[in-house]
Amino acid sequence: MEKIPMSAKKYILSIIWAGIFIVSGCTYIQRPNIQKGNEEQDYTIPEAAQEIPQSLIPEKEPPKPQKQKGKPQFADITSKPEQPKRESGWGYRIQIYSSMRQEEAESVAAVAHTRLEEKVYVEFHPPYYKVRVGNCWTADEAAELLEKVKKAGFPDAWVVRATVVNEE
Repeated sequence: MEKIPMSAKKYILSIIWAGIFIVSGCTYIQRPNIQKGNEEQDYTIPEAAQEIPQSLIPEKEPPKPQKQKGKPQFADITSKPEQPKRESGWGYRIQIYSSMRQEEAESVAAVAHTRLEEKVYVEFHPPYYKVRVGNCWTADEAAELLEKVKKAGFPDAWVVRATVVNEE
């Protein structure tokens, strides 16, 4: 009969202990503390939850829908719905330049401001100063602005995801 090396014995023992540990951890279920002989437990509702605040109780029933007379009215589904006015959020801008020198970025921003009728931003994302144009809420708006920016003399411009603000 061959002898099993000591390292193999330790390995097998550690696997057995790990299995016992996993099985004992998975089968443990915490039971509620129930006293014998006391079948009915007294559950109390906190005072704050016992009464419904008056502000949550409606004063009247909501109005019932009225029947329409004549031909039914249909919504115009051919037009785009209006976008809600937002102060700021995720959107798109057109990046036209990036530099490690602030002076260069600001001079490109000044040129872009004279060529375009859009808001121009110089944003610092260490270690770069990035010149970006516009506040577009949708990708379609950004694509239109990108074409306009390229025609204005910035052929290497591209669309970037950015936090935009409502300038209106």
